[in-house]
Amino acid sequence: IEARKPFSVDPKLPLEISHTDAVDVPVRVTNDSDEKRAVGLVLTPTAFKFDGIPPTADGKFASALDLAPNGKGRKIVRVKADALQGDARLIVEGAS
Repeated sequence: IEARKPFSVDPKLPLEISHTDAVDVPVRVTNDSDEKRAVGLVLTPTAFKFDGIPPTADGKFASALDLAPNGKGRKIVRVKADALQGDARLIVEGAS
């Protein structure tokens, strides 16, 4: 018996950045099913702004990936700090 999730989303973020840094955030998506899968991604920033990507009207970034059975994909999103100090957050949601 094998148990696994049908897909997973794995962003890689640094623990700390300076207010002048631009960070390329790779978001890896894995399809662990035997079926083709369309995965929608929504990134919601707090104390970040997207660099070079027009956000949606509510300030988020939305994208989609089509993954082959047991396939992998990656989306790279560039963000910059939007505050001089304090905590920042980037919520990454995937739906299929």
